[in-house]
Amino acid sequence: GVLEPDPSLFPNRRHNVFLFTFVAGRNYRKRPSARARIALIMALHSPTPMRCLLLALLCLVAYAPTLSIPLLEDDYPNISMAQDWGSFSALPRLLHNPVLRPRATSWWTMLALWRSFQLAPLPYRVAGLLLHIANTLLLYWLARTWPPMRSAAMFTAALFAVNERPQEAVMWLSGMTDAFLFFFGIGAVLCWMQAEGRQAAWLWR
Repeated sequence: GVLEPDPSLFPNRRHNVFLFTFVAGRNYRKRPSARARIALIMALHSPTPMRCLLLALLCLVAYAPTLSIPLLEDDYPNISMAQDWGSFSALPRLLHNPVLRPRATSWWTMLALWRSFQLAPLPYRVAGLLLHIANTLLLYWLARTWPPMRSAAMFTAALFAVNERPQEAVMWLSGMTDAFLFFFGIGAVLCWMQAEGRQAAWLWR
């Protein structure tokens, strides 16, 4: 007969019905592959718009007071370095510099902000806040996708939204590198999980 859904994979009855329909509709006679199950998990547990909006609002409420903070002492030399290391002509030097290369995304962001807004502090603060919102949503998506964390996904992301550590990564322009490391780290994990659940896995790798 047709394979019954695995209750350990989808503890919610609605999810079991979905999996049963998926399996029966394709006339499978054997256990679904790991890629098929990961694809189902990603589809069923993708972030909902309202919860994402709530998490973004929590980030805004927590860090709105920091939007009025002026640029700090270390920010000025870093913006100056960004003008040197963030340009396209400096890319070969940057890629061969083991000390400054990990901050490449920070240099490019600072240079873009400086060219558009000079030393007005608000755009720099808004950029840090937007990056924090993106990190919060990525964490929420990852927690919803990982079965052991699924039930606590919203709480985990909400706690991160208002109490991310170190908070200098959001409040301090020169600490933006930590936020970028988190962004690309979590993004890489999610891309790997997407690749495991898709036939065209090479597009994500």
